Amino acid sequence: MDLIDVPARIYPVGRLDIDTEGLLIFTNDGDFAERAAHPRYEVEKTYIAHLESPLPPAVLGQMSRGIRLSDGMAKGSNMQFLNRDRTIVEMTIHDGRNRIVRRMFEAMGAPASKLKRIRVGSIVLGDLPTGKWRKLTDREIQGMGG
Repeated sequence: MDLIDVPARIYPVGRLDIDTEGLLIFTNDGDFAERAAHPRYEVEKTYIAHLESPLPPAVLGQMSRGIRLSDGMAKGSNMQFLNRDRTIVEMTIHDGRNRIVRRMFEAMGAPASKLKRIRVGSIVLGDLPTGKWRKLTDREIQGMGG
């Protein structure tokens, strides 16, 4: 919050755990915040995970169909390897449970050493540097049902 210099009082939409970096959204629009964060809207969130060990290709299919965690079923979608040694994976989730992406990879025997959120709904992080911010475009806001 200290990095964002705007006159309006703004609030974070969702969260990232201490070990995750990437896209955070702040707003002063309560309706927008609800649409972006509430589970009933099933807003997609895309992550890039750097894994501690290679993941067998069949595991992506298994994770796409769903795996059981201690607090219920979890699944990813649009999963793909981003490197040849199968240690960098892009995945999309609709679920916002605590540390869900990390817990999914841990359950499959390949913990994530680095995790970065690169998209929330229609909003893409792109090449925005760490610690920097920008205003959302009208198109991004409309894409979230705004």
